[in-house]
Amino acid sequence: MTINIPTIVEGQGEVRALPILLRRLGELYFPECHIQIPAPHRLPRGKMMNRPDELKRAIRLAAAKGGSPSKAFIIILLDSDDDCPSELGRRLTTEAQCARPDFPISVSLAVREFESWIIASADSLGGTHHFPSEIKAPENPDTIRDAKGWIKQKSLRKNYSETIDQPRFVAQIDIEAARKGSRSFERFCKKFELMTAALVK
Repeated sequence: MTINIPTIVEGQGEVRALPILLRRLGELYFPECHIQIPAPHRLPRGKMMNRPDELKRAIRLAAAKGGSPSKAFIIILLDSDDDCPSELGRRLTTEAQCARPDFPISVSLAVREFESWIIASADSLGGTHHFPSEIKAPENPDTIRDAKGWIKQKSLRKNYSETIDQPRFVAQIDIEAARKGSRSFERFCKKFELMTAALVK
């Protein structure tokens, strides 16, 4: 079975990284399915949060890429930053469902940043990508306000590029370790599993 997952993201790094992550999740949990991810639609955070018409337009474009709602669902992904993820998630979900009430839509927020999901499995990056072999994931990566800064600090080259490094890291991290280390990543994966399973059955 083929499942289409059009996506809407806020960051440039996620444009490349999220399709890699979703394909990995599909291979891991639904190997019997062929997961297709059209090129993500990037909608900057300000527009996503403050311009409902822009979000609705992005959702309609994503739905057009997805095709039939019986074989597709939309994922909206953004960082929670300093906002309450549950409140922001509920608000965006309501706006999204108004745009396409017939289409399955999942709104997920990385707490606080997408990079928090990466450092939740930092152990699996040890000895690669300019990280020291003894690198360890912090206990609560979701509480780190500057996850990008954490990565820069731990890297031996002391720099970080969202567009270059996010895709490379996401292709390598230990998914199960990241789920155990980050509650928001666990919620993201659970939503992916539930929405995919609903189409497969």
